[in-house]
Amino acid sequence: MRIVQEWKMAVQFLTRLPWPEKPAAEPAPFDETAFVRSVRWYPYVGLLIGGILVGLSHLFFAFLPAVVAGVLLVIAEIAVTGGLHLDGLMDTADGLLSGRDRERKLAIMKDSRVGAMGVISFVCLFALKWALFTTAGPHFPGVLLLMPAVGRFAMVWAIAHYPPARQEGMGVALAGRVPVAQLLGTGMVLSLPLILWQVKGFVVLCVCWLVFWWFTRSMVRSLGGLTGDTYGALCELTEAVFLLAATAILAR
Repeated sequence: MRIVQEWKMAVQFLTRLPWPEKPAAEPAPFDETAFVRSVRWYPYVGLLIGGILVGLSHLFFAFLPAVVAGVLLVIAEIAVTGGLHLDGLMDTADGLLSGRDRERKLAIMKDSRVGAMGVISFVCLFALKWALFTTAGPHFPGVLLLMPAVGRFAMVWAIAHYPPARQEGMGVALAGRVPVAQLLGTGMVLSLPLILWQVKGFVVLCVCWLVFWWFTRSMVRSLGGLTGDTYGALCELTEAVFLLAATAILAR
């Protein structure tokens, strides 16, 4: 029962997929402990998202030109996730690229309005994913399957290893509260690229790790820690790097 509750919380938090529930007289109180434990399921929710993308890829590329199918895949991913991590990416871009001091950067990131840097980061990411989905979709379904899982594992690793930048918010609720056993359990998804692509899979993961390490170190130096927005930015960045590296390496 506890596992089902954790899985449900992970799916409901990371996606907009419907979850059948019995009507209740009043909503149940928020269970923070279960919310923290649900983090271990994030990469496996990523596999669920990837499975949906693979299924849609077969449908789109069978009936539509590749360019159109690639756009629809990007839109489908946004629809499934509700744009949760894209919002974090745009807020992070607005803050980090503002050129202000730490406190002002955090204030900008907390603002619900999107600035120029946020819009630019969204357009660049959309264009990159569109091009890579168009290329990878019909030829490398394993890339589409694993991309969301690797991105969400990056989130879990960041949650477990880096301090929060604020004294309130999602970063405080989660940061440093993921036990090693849970981290090892989520890391099982990283064995899949190795199983599918052997040495090439290892090279892809190494590229992702180097970019992830550089970006997290940069954010911690700039902000003093990580926030919920930066977790989303890390997820999106890792997905894009995984797509780019896998498409380039597997095509050789």
